[in-house]
Amino acid sequence: MFINLNTASLNEFIRRDSEWLSAVKGKQVVLIAARKSEALANYWYYNSDIRGVVYVGLSRDIRKELAYVINGRFLRKDIKKDKITDREMKIIRMTAQGMQPKIDRQN
Repeated sequence: MFINLNTASLNEFIRRDSEWLSAVKGKQVVLIAARKSEALANYWYYNSDIRGVVYVGLSRDIRKELAYVINGRFLRKDIKKDKITDREMKIIRMTAQGMQPKIDRQN
């Protein structure tokens, strides 16, 4: 299963991440990440059973990258960008759900 994390669909995936991650559990899922969604795709890769990530902005040959992931050769060392932290994800989820996250500011 391929999931395209483009800017048009990203908000929905963020708001319902626990739902769709549960729905695809046990399936072979490959995330297709646009430049703006790379860190988020990496977060889901590290924190779920996602098979791999294809970085659209970094590859000249998408078919080659897809084959690489599908054939099971994508490893954690292949992560090309940073991932977001659990705290950042919590704030992103709250924002996507229309809440204003309150951030503690310590002096």
